[in-house]
Amino acid sequence: MNEETKNYIDQKIREHYHNGLDSGLLKLENIFGFIRTMDTVPAHTPRNLFEQFVIYKSGATLLLYVYDVTNNAWRNATLV
Repeated sequence: MNEETKNYIDQKIREHYHNGLDSGLLKLENIFGFIRTMDTVPAHTPRNLFEQFVIYKSGATLLLYVYDVTNNAWRNATLV
């Protein structure tokens, strides 16, 4: 994905208003390709919203990493 596309997605996410009433279930297989998948644990400082979410996959291990801008640290949750 090129930088222009990343910036466009970042802008549209920031413009989006969500009331929570029209939500459906998010299927995990739909986020692959939208969120970057890596085979190494993220250690970089994200430059934009798009870079603040990373899926880490190594063998059977699957983790969602989210960058905590308050504490300047990566946090993770196990995906099953």
